[in-house]
Amino acid sequence: AEYMGRLFTLGGQVNNTKKVNHKEEIQNKKVLVVDDNDFNLESISKLFRKLNIPFEIAYNGQEALDKLLLYNCASKLDDKNRIRLVLMDYNMPVMNGVEATKKIIDLQNSKVLKPTTCLLYTSPSPRDS
Repeated sequence: AEYMGRLFTLGGQVNNTKKVNHKEEIQNKKVLVVDDNDFNLESISKLFRKLNIPFEIAYNGQEALDKLLLYNCASKLDDKNRIRLVLMDYNMPVMNGVEATKKIIDLQNSKVLKPTTCLLYTSPSPRDS
């Protein structure tokens, strides 16, 4: 795992940018992966297990909110199990990634949740093939 500027990558160098390795740093941070696609979840899970990155899984935005309220509640003194990064799919049932991210930001602004970085992504649906 490497961090280059504002681009987080899992391996490789981008445009001759200086490569900085933060493998140990990210291995100690829990990630929440939010996706309704089993293939995406399995792929990310295999990668994170290989890199020894602790992670949780949620299948929609509502489940993501529930897990963040469980692990990242501002009243909790223990940060050991705190989720530091949320990787969230854009299109999901129940609550999509944008709606969930807006609610997460509102909860952080109202000091209910501790700060967490959220990254939204999307992948082609079967309809796009």
